[in-house]
Amino acid sequence: NSIGEAKVSYTAGNLSGENTIVVSSNSTPAIPNTNFTLQVNEPTVSSLELAAINYSGTVNQLLPDSLKVRLLDPFGESVKDRQVKFESTAPEDNLGKFGYSTSFTTESNSGGYATAMFTLGKKAVSHQVKVSVPEVEELQAKTFTISANPDSAADITNESPINFTGIA
Repeated sequence: NSIGEAKVSYTAGNLSGENTIVVSSNSTPAIPNTNFTLQVNEPTVSSLELAAINYSGTVNQLLPDSLKVRLLDPFGESVKDRQVKFESTAPEDNLGKFGYSTSFTTESNSGGYATAMFTLGKKAVSHQVKVSVPEVEELQAKTFTISANPDSAADITNESPINFTGIA
């Protein structure tokens, strides 16, 4: 402007670290360039969203779809490279598994998503999986409730007697 001031607006990208802003002028006489360094911190996880809420599968089988959550910052942007913990919590006498364990920790990808493959327990009851972000204790954990359907092969019943003949 007429008194030599210039207002600048700068929006930091989604990469943390140092950002250098170079201020230059094409005025006469020339004004030397001025550098400013701005430190951009890692994005803060402010929201944990369940990507789907209706999961169901067959007892003692891997779910057809992986459990999926998304991490977002306060501006609704994806947060990557954050640990997400999935934990089978109920029913206690029939916990489902992530491989051979009742819990699984992974990292969110570039879209902010974290996924886990889950095998239901042996009983046809609702299962619960708690999902949390361990490094953000104040962020409330979310829970998936998963319907476990009986295995149709295990439900076959014989309604007529079978007679065997032969030598024992």
